Amino acid sequence: MRARWRSAIVVAGLVGLSGLMPVAWAEGPSLVVNGEPLQDSTVAAPFTVELADPGGVEDGVKFLLDNAYLGEDKTAPYQWTVTTEPGDHEIKVRWNDLAGDRQTAEATFTATSDTSPPVPDEPPGPALTDLDLSTANRRTPADGLYDWSKAGYREGAGLPTEAELTSDTNCLLTPETLESTYNVIPDDEDNDGAGIQQAIDHVRENCSPAARYTKLSRIELPAGRLLVDAQIKVDADYMILTGAGSDPETGTEIVFTPNADTRYDALTEGDADWDEDGMTWGDAKGGWIWPGRGLFHVASREVAAKYRADAPEPDPENYDNAPANRRDLFEGTVNAHWISGATLRAMPGETAYAGKTGQTKVYLNSETTDAIMDGFKVGGYVNIRAANSVKFYGEMSVPADHSSLKNLHMRQQIFGITEVDTTNKVITLDKPLEFDVPVDSTSDGSAVIDERVYTSKAAPLVTRWWASASRTCTSLRRHPKARRPRTPSRTTATSTLRARCTASS
Repeated sequence: MRARWRSAIVVAGLVGLSGLMPVAWAEGPSLVVNGEPLQDSTVAAPFTVELADPGGVEDGVKFLLDNAYLGEDKTAPYQWTVTTEPGDHEIKVRWNDLAGDRQTAEATFTATSDTSPPVPDEPPGPALTDLDLSTANRRTPADGLYDWSKAGYREGAGLPTEAELTSDTNCLLTPETLESTYNVIPDDEDNDGAGIQQAIDHVRENCSPAARYTKLSRIELPAGRLLVDAQIKVDADYMILTGAGSDPETGTEIVFTPNADTRYDALTEGDADWDEDGMTWGDAKGGWIWPGRGLFHVASREVAAKYRADAPEPDPENYDNAPANRRDLFEGTVNAHWISGATLRAMPGETAYAGKTGQTKVYLNSETTDAIMDGFKVGGYVNIRAANSVKFYGEMSVPADHSSLKNLHMRQQIFGITEVDTTNKVITLDKPLEFDVPVDSTSDGSAVIDERVYTSKAAPLVTRWWASASRTCTSLRRHPKARRPRTPSRTTATSTLRARCTASS
């Protein structure tokens, strides 16, 4: 199955770092690229910058681009590979000399695009039929790194075959059924997205409740060109969504041209990016749908009760009266990440952590209500989210005064639940934790970030959407020349996506 995607380019902003005192060097340390001074030069990005003649270095050299921290090189020669947008920029480096005194060198330069010849477009090759996703084709976990050996469909199972499909023909939607029942007709120049959405909704309502991994539903998109103008929401469990292959002559092509209800209508200055903070409705804002919108959105459409019009104290701007371009801000992710779940307490013998690496028990706040505890079910799933802390950032060599420190849950992991102790408020996970879970952002001895103590949480998944999301489009590839328009009205540039998508949980 192929798809042409039309949406907006994302340009990453750089975060400022303050508190540096530049040192003007008459001679001595300097920044060079390929042995030539970087100051006032024009270089093609990406490039490697080197700190030349630094003298003694106590413990490493930190590199910053436009006052945003890039990273640290602890061994000579002190270098960093820089990737940036064309235009004028500044690089600073800082280090402590052998006397412990801070030193800084800097250079301003102009970056240009890589001038290497473009790679010619090539037609898509045949779909892979022998991709080995099994655990036998995975490396053993490496010390010091998170264990990714079970990533993918069913933690290392092969993609489903015909043998795993249900025998219920009402849950096996063929191209003929899509045409006759849902008006999904290739090459007719009419919108097919609404029909595909209705087919998914049919599976969700009528097939998913009784389905399992050995009774999978399937939607087969027809060969030919399908037009889609709105994001398709895939929230049916145990479902395969597949096409007729990627061959341009015989496969499935999806042309996605987002309509006004799907396009980003709040953009940053210069239309460089979608404005997450400017895209709001009531409490909701664009960041709630991070990483953004797309052709297929694999997530629950459930909405937390507090955001509905019939809430005890409803917001005047709520989900039920939101315009079409804002309703998805409230759906799915907000339920699992910010609203649901329990805060935590320290485990026995600890004051800082509710669970530690290698352990399977997580200790919930002793005041967790029965209503919240009811969400934790044996056989269900839970999202364990560890609060960022200054100590955690320090483990990644990010300075404690760096302006990018945020109150977030950057460490998250999904587990099955094997035991729930409702009396002592303890849950047992189906596999060991891969990171320490502090009670909050300061319990490990760290200072507060942004003058706020941020709690870690254990959140039962309101539906099984997260498991679905992690197992969808397992062979998705984007064409290297993919582009997205810089404004909502420009839809001329295209890219090609080729995938055999599997949505299941």
